[in-house]
Amino acid sequence: DKIYIKEISQGSIGDCYFLSSLAALSTIPYLLREKFRLSEPNKYGYIEVILFLDGEWQIVFVDDYLPCSGGCVFAHPYENIYWACILEKVWAKVNGGYSNIIGGYTSEAIEILTGLPCEEHYHYNISTEELFKLIESGNSKMLMTASSEKDEMGIVGNHAYTVIQAKKWEE
Repeated sequence: DKIYIKEISQGSIGDCYFLSSLAALSTIPYLLREKFRLSEPNKYGYIEVILFLDGEWQIVFVDDYLPCSGGCVFAHPYENIYWACILEKVWAKVNGGYSNIIGGYTSEAIEILTGLPCEEHYHYNISTEELFKLIESGNSKMLMTASSEKDEMGIVGNHAYTVIQAKKWEE
């Protein structure tokens, strides 16, 4: 089974940082599949997901119900594919509810999803050239996300994105 980025669709809740982390993980499908200890609900209707919480791998249980009211306000299922919705529900559970996952950091989400350490680089602490070299060196080697504090050059401010590949554009 392949996993596609298009299977992730943000609803109206502001958790783009988490969903962009899932999109980055979707480029390494086995890391994403490893999250599900039970990928299908068992006869009792729950799914087991493994996260790296408080410095150790822990199993988080969620039922197979997705909150919707007049349409999904959370992650939208894509063609009856629900893995992103389930992981978003798990994320909400470990953070005390959906209202507590509005706004956040991709580095935190990636660390909890993978158990791997993350680095954050801020444009104002590093030159544009140095930042691009870091991004370019990470091509196909690292999970990368990006964001901007303000609307700029087609990038929506205060929104997280998944970086799949970086190339230098020359006129």
